[in-house]
Amino acid sequence: YGWNKDLQISFSIYPPPAPERLYITSPNGFQKLSGEYQLSTSHANGHPLWQRAGWGEEAYLYSGRSGKWYVVCKQLVVQRNFECNLGGLVSSHPHAGLPPDAFSGSHRGWGIRSQCGWEQDEDIRIGTHPFEAPSASLWVTSRGLKATGRFDLLEGQFANGFPLWRRAGLGAAMWLFSGNKGKWCISDHTAAEQYKFRCNSGFMLSEAAHVGLLPEQVPWSQEGGSSSSAVSVTTKLPAVPEVMYLISPNGQQRKAGTYQLVDTLCHGYPVWKSSDGKRLLYTGNDGRWYFGGINEVTVSDFNCASGVVCSDPHGGVLPHEIGCWQLWSEEGWLLDEGISVWLSAPKAQRQLYLVCRNGSERLAGMYALLEGQSANSLPLWKREGLGEDLYLYSGSDGKWHVGDEEVARKGFDCDLGSLCSCLHGAAMPNMLPSGAWERCRAHGRGVPDSSVAFMGRLPEYPVEISILSPAGQQKVAGRYLLQNCWANGQPIWKRMGHGEELWMYSGTSGYWHVAGVKAVQKSFCCTLGNLATAEAHGGLLPFQAGQWQLRDADGWRDDGEVKVLRGPLSFPPVLYLVTEHSDAIYELVAEFLNGQPLWKCSETGKESWLYSTTDGFWCLSKKDYPTLGSGCSLGTLASLQPHGGSMPHLCEAWQVRSSSGWETSGALLQTNPPESPSVLHVEAVGGGWEALVGKYWRLTGELIHHRHLWRQASSKEGPILFSTPDGWLLQTSNPLDESTLPQLQVTALQRADMLGTYQPVPGKRGCWKLQ
Repeated sequence: YGWNKDLQISFSIYPPPAPERLYITSPNGFQKLSGEYQLSTSHANGHPLWQRAGWGEEAYLYSGRSGKWYVVCKQLVVQRNFECNLGGLVSSHPHAGLPPDAFSGSHRGWGIRSQCGWEQDEDIRIGTHPFEAPSASLWVTSRGLKATGRFDLLEGQFANGFPLWRRAGLGAAMWLFSGNKGKWCISDHTAAEQYKFRCNSGFMLSEAAHVGLLPEQVPWSQEGGSSSSAVSVTTKLPAVPEVMYLISPNGQQRKAGTYQLVDTLCHGYPVWKSSDGKRLLYTGNDGRWYFGGINEVTVSDFNCASGVVCSDPHGGVLPHEIGCWQLWSEEGWLLDEGISVWLSAPKAQRQLYLVCRNGSERLAGMYALLEGQSANSLPLWKREGLGEDLYLYSGSDGKWHVGDEEVARKGFDCDLGSLCSCLHGAAMPNMLPSGAWERCRAHGRGVPDSSVAFMGRLPEYPVEISILSPAGQQKVAGRYLLQNCWANGQPIWKRMGHGEELWMYSGTSGYWHVAGVKAVQKSFCCTLGNLATAEAHGGLLPFQAGQWQLRDADGWRDDGEVKVLRGPLSFPPVLYLVTEHSDAIYELVAEFLNGQPLWKCSETGKESWLYSTTDGFWCLSKKDYPTLGSGCSLGTLASLQPHGGSMPHLCEAWQVRSSSGWETSGALLQTNPPESPSVLHVEAVGGGWEALVGKYWRLTGELIHHRHLWRQASSKEGPILFSTPDGWLLQTSNPLDESTLPQLQVTALQRADMLGTYQPVPGKRGCWKLQ
């Protein structure tokens, strides 16, 4: 023992420079002592003194009487003028003049005070390297809590040695700070005003002491300690829409419309102002979105919860993402599923279809959007097509109206019309609930009409419809094709083919009509026609309209046999005419006459047609006569009654033109080949020719040119007898001497067209033709 030489002892004229700032983290204990410490102008025991920055519980880093560095937050050390050795953190050895940031490792580390005394803790860090730079703004969300929104960094301000954020904008203050136990906290004004941040409470807390990690880097829990994945703190701020559009059809409709983003924040959230500047969309001090009057909100500096439409506490969800809204009424707040907030005004449908009954049927039909035109700042529609002009517009009273040319002459600065809605609250006509419409009277209140509805989806208009009218006005029957034009808001169908032109259209009275060229000459602004629906259709299509009526010499009468069918009727491709003396084949052609199909005789030399006359009779003639009374030639065959749309093979009786007039005929039109013998007998005139003669059996299920055929019974490859457009032929594939071919006689037990004498066909070996 004695004096020892120590070369590390030195003396200096000037004291060693002390760091301006020190940054302390202690993850294993006394986390509350973490933070940024700033050099004080005072000294403690002849050495520099650092005080924790900002508001909150005061903490110091000083040199104790033992010559060790201490970190403490007790006010007692100040009262003792630092003449003590108190602290939660302490350097492992006397510092001997070295600054606190020079202590690291097991030989120059730090210790932490515990129940057992001082324990070495190598995780304690005290240095001059700053913590990670805090974000300028944080976005806090938590479903159901009001302590959310945007928090802005207060530059140069601290709480318990760490950065401090304040909720942005006007309204009730909210703070995000590091509490006196080392946890991040979000709390209201009491944290600052009452506790000066010397607290560790709030609506939301980090789950553990953060030890220098930033708020967005740690998990959070709600007040009470329950962990919640719904709590989120992030540096990514949401994109704020420039426009919000409120739809409120069931109440407070005047608050609806467009709200524009303004350069103001309230309770950490953006604010939108209505187009007329009278209303605001903002977050109240209870964390709900409100639509409220600007005077009521600004008079309280936004620190209120005032409005007539509100959400549940949104927890950071923007208005257009809110699913449920409430409406203020005399009974208090009521849930209203009709309220919604959009990012823009709802896109107006290019076409709307009005369905209505109970006296307003004439207004029904398709209304087309007038591009680039508006009425009272909202879209404008006009009923499509020819006929009476009608408009769907938003009136000066905030309701949708259906009006005529008078409202157009007034520039739509009115509230006139035959139909009107409730206050629409910026909802498009097709978005209004059932029962929102009423029929308007000239004087007094309107009559509610639940049958009125505007639909955004148009009906499916069939390309073809078919009309059957067997009991009267049979001439209007036929096949009608959809046209690329409209009348009185409804589509038009025109009868197909040549002949008299007829149209199915909706008249100005709201009934479906079938009429001729006179209706066209009036641009369908009429009620002409001899066939009409028994009731106004109210938007139902012809095949949906139900009962029909027709006009005859005694006036209008209901006719339950009239049928309007969706799509075309099926037409038989082949018809067989069977008379007492012969039969003929008529094949369907791709043409129409008077709305009905045409069949042409397929046999060579017979220029005969089966067609419908303009007065509704089926006729078989060499010429297409307009009517039966226009000079039909002798032998013309016609149906006994107008067919009314029934196919020819369904007509029960026929008549024939004779020199004395029209007489009943036994003719028959059918879709199956006429009855024919099962067995034919073929004989050669003069005898012999066993290869050709004998029995010929009818081949079941086989047809040639729509007729049966027969084959010689004695051979599978023997001669056959069959029909062609030129007549009946008998043909064999075996080579024969043409100069010696005989005549053939074909007979059977019953009468048939193929019976008779067959002569060899010149130039065709092995072929005979019926004479």
